[in-house]
Amino acid sequence: MQGKPINIFYAEYKAKVFDKRELEAKIFQYVLENPEYFGLCFYKDKDERTDFMCWLYPRMHKSIDRFKQGDATFDTYINSIVRYADKEFRGKRSFRYETESAIWDESVYDMMAAEEEAVYGLDSNAQLELRGKSEKSLCKNDKPQKTIANPKQTLILLLKSYYFVTDDLIERIAPSLGLTQKEIFEMIDELHSMRLGTEAKIQALKQRCFSQHFRCISIEKRLRNTDKDSIYYKTLNDKIKLHRTRLIRMRQRLKCMRIDASNRQVAQVLGVSKGTVDANLHAIKKRLG
Repeated sequence: MQGKPINIFYAEYKAKVFDKRELEAKIFQYVLENPEYFGLCFYKDKDERTDFMCWLYPRMHKSIDRFKQGDATFDTYINSIVRYADKEFRGKRSFRYETESAIWDESVYDMMAAEEEAVYGLDSNAQLELRGKSEKSLCKNDKPQKTIANPKQTLILLLKSYYFVTDDLIERIAPSLGLTQKEIFEMIDELHSMRLGTEAKIQALKQRCFSQHFRCISIEKRLRNTDKDSIYYKTLNDKIKLHRTRLIRMRQRLKCMRIDASNRQVAQVLGVSKGTVDANLHAIKKRLG
C-alpha cells in the first residue's frame, strides 16, 4: 500500500503513528492541494470549494471505518468516495439551478404547493410504499423493538429495502439483530456495489423528472399570463400538453425501475440460497397481510 500519499497516510494511521482525526486532516489537506487528482476541476471559486469540503466531511468520516483491505488500495477507495461525493454535490447544485431557472419569481413555498397539484402528483408511489412497509416492520414510534421475534427475517427485509435504510436505523436495530453496525454497513455497501449501475440510472432519471417538472411549471406560468385569444397562447397550450405527457411517461418509467435489491442479491450478501430468502419474504408478506 506504499507509494501514493494517501496509502502512506493510512499505513501510518494503522501503525498508530497518529489517530483518525489527524488521518482525516491529512486526507482533506491532500484533496485541497490536489483537486485535479480527484477530478475536482469544477471548484475554482473558494466559497464553492469550501461548501464541497463541508459536504464531503461526514461521508469521509464514516467511510474510513468501512474500508476493508483487499483488491482496492486505500487511495483508490478514497478516490471513489471523493468522486461520488462530487457527483452527488454537483447533482444537488444542478437541481437548485434548475429550480431557480424554472420558477425564477416564485417562492419555495409556491413550488412545493405546485408539486402537490394533481397534474404532477404521483399515484400510489411504489417506492414510498416500500419505505413504509420496511419502517413499519423494523421500528415502532421511531424506536427499535426491545426484542425482535425473527431477526433473520428482519435482516432480510432490511437488506431488501437497503436503499432507504439510514445510519440511525442501523444504530438502533443492530443489537436486536445480533450484529455490529459495521457488519450491517458492509452488507449494505456490498449491495450498493452490486447495484451501482442501476442506482446511477435511477438517479439520472430522477434528475430528468425534476427538470421536466420545473419546465412544466414555467410554461404554465407563462400560459396564465398570456392572452387566451392570442396565437402564442395556443402554442404554449400545445407545449404544456406535450411536456405533461413526457413527465407522466418519465415518472412511469421511474416507478417501474427496481429500487429494492433482488432476492438473489440479498441471498448472495447473506451467503444463503435464494430459496431461503424467497421463503422468508413470503412468510413476512403472509404475516403482514
